Amino acid sequence: MSTAKATRSELLAQNGAPTTPRAAARDFQVDIFSNVDDALAIVAKEAAEGVGTPFQSRVWLKAWQGAFASADTARQPVIVIARAQASNLLAVALFLALRERDGLKILEPMDDGVTDYNAPILGPEAPVDAAGARLLWRAIRRALPPCDLINIAKSPRILAGRPNPLALIKPARASRLSGNVLDIDAPFEAFVRGFERKFRKELGREKRVFEAHEGARFMMVKDLAQAMSVLNALAEMQSARIRGLGRDYYLDDPAPAAFYRELLRDGLPRGAVTLSALFIGDVVVAALMGVIEGDHFAMVRLGAARAGWSHFSPGRLVIMETMRALRARGLRRFDFTIGDYDYKRRLGVETLPLIELTVAASWRGWPRALMKNARARARESQFMRKLAGLARAMLRRR
Repeated sequence: MSTAKATRSELLAQNGAPTTPRAAARDFQVDIFSNVDDALAIVAKEAAEGVGTPFQSRVWLKAWQGAFASADTARQPVIVIARAQASNLLAVALFLALRERDGLKILEPMDDGVTDYNAPILGPEAPVDAAGARLLWRAIRRALPPCDLINIAKSPRILAGRPNPLALIKPARASRLSGNVLDIDAPFEAFVRGFERKFRKELGREKRVFEAHEGARFMMVKDLAQAMSVLNALAEMQSARIRGLGRDYYLDDPAPAAFYRELLRDGLPRGAVTLSALFIGDVVVAALMGVIEGDHFAMVRLGAARAGWSHFSPGRLVIMETMRALRARGLRRFDFTIGDYDYKRRLGVETLPLIELTVAASWRGWPRALMKNARARARESQFMRKLAGLARAMLRRR
């Protein structure tokens, strides 16, 4: 490789290769990449059965990089590939991005409000105890670019039965958020028969009421042009609901809107993204977008029309029919992701504990880190929870 007109680092950066030398801390060595494809090629080669979530799949990360890591959004991908020195096998792959906010350089996952689980991909050498996790984290810290704050949120404590090394280090704290997962090993009809009788009758009535409408049908959308039209309808329904609650709606901003379009465009033909819908004639009355990794289906966006159709709960019905179709294809883990809703509990979801990690990386980051960690300690404190409950009760009496 000629370096007549460029430094070695510049040439490496142009080719998507590591832009920093390997940094070692006793047992681990770390490379930093800036291109999703290059990092995922290593993951595919060195950890074909690596453990992550559907939010660390190729289609998700590529769509994120295309939509958010541009000159307009000022996100710089910082992708960590850590290997064990003794074996040179993958320990973890961690997909982060550097951005500036409130005068601070913040290193955080590739998220921007669209990703539910910010998990590392675990390789065969991922540490399973606190001592190994500390060594790994020390190696990662030494290799990271300069920043003021490292902030990792919504990271699962356990990944496919294996500990998340980020959850084993001292700064990690329980998140106030949690995921919601449902594992179905039986045929779908047997799963439904396990509900209490009143709930079964309720679900059956909703489906009959829907099917009584002329032109009523459920569809797993396959055609990309039709899928784009359904996505637009989903976005409109979701926006109307959120804004109707008096809350800000972010997903129709240019970057997230572009993200979901690219996710669908790339992922639908690959079978990595699904879009399902309830139609009455040509009208979309509910739609559900999800992502698939192995036998794991994660729900990403749900939209349901309200006026005129709420009598058959179209949102819940499209979820049930989608689960029925995907269970018939062999999928068994149905992930309702983040959000505490009554319909999830009625379907029998189990809580997926999440952690958050906030670390000051410079003196500028200390105040923010102290504040966030103090809030986390307050949430964990039984005394503070009781005090907050007492305060809420007093306010209700006024």
